Amino acid sequence: LKRSMAPVVTHRGCRVGSFLLACASVGLSIFLVTTREIRYSPHELLPSSDSDGKGLELLFQVFPLLGSSIVFHDLDIPSHQADMIQLYKELLNSTHFAQGPFPNFVSLLAQDNQTVCDGRYTDAQMAPFGLVPAEHF
Repeated sequence: LKRSMAPVVTHRGCRVGSFLLACASVGLSIFLVTTREIRYSPHELLPSSDSDGKGLELLFQVFPLLGSSIVFHDLDIPSHQADMIQLYKELLNSTHFAQGPFPNFVSLLAQDNQTVCDGRYTDAQMAPFGLVPAEHF
């Protein structure tokens, strides 16, 4: 092997050829992936009578990505709880937003701390227990 294959594999022409072959393979792969067409829609996987089919249709036709959550960064949560709930309610009233299976963060926080919640702000759907006062954070 050392005398027959090693000189062939380490020859400049073989190294350049294998590099060009690798570049061509990567280029061809990128071309095939970017020009690929999906010949079905995900909502077609469900029966037409299923209400989840419309949701999948909207998800993949209206939105290019899957849904996400609201993230509040560098926010003073104790003093902005009512604002957070109001923003969430406004999003729920839009046409392309649906409430998830779990309550929002502020509602869960108040539910876990019911004994300290005050009644200054209540909302039957979003904050049935009120809000946690800032001094209890």
